[in-house]
Amino acid sequence: CGLVPVLAALAEGRVDRLLIDPSRSFPGTVEPGESLAAAESGEGTVDLADLIVAHALATDAQVLPVTGEAAGALARAQGVAAFLRW
Repeated sequence: CGLVPVLAALAEGRVDRLLIDPSRSFPGTVEPGESLAAAESGEGTVDLADLIVAHALATDAQVLPVTGEAAGALARAQGVAAFLRW
């Protein structure tokens, strides 16, 4: 749960199912080699939401948008979580 752990799991190809709140933004940067890193909002940051989903799909992970009351529960995990393959 949380942006930093999910990005690490995505980088390792370990995400089986990605849960993401599509109404949130996920500030970060794109590092060399297309690596995603969380960062505080500000100059030089981008919204990683689409890139997170693209990385998940590229590794055959299921992407589950979470809305409504469930999004409220997911908010405690910065709006993103994952079930891992291993």
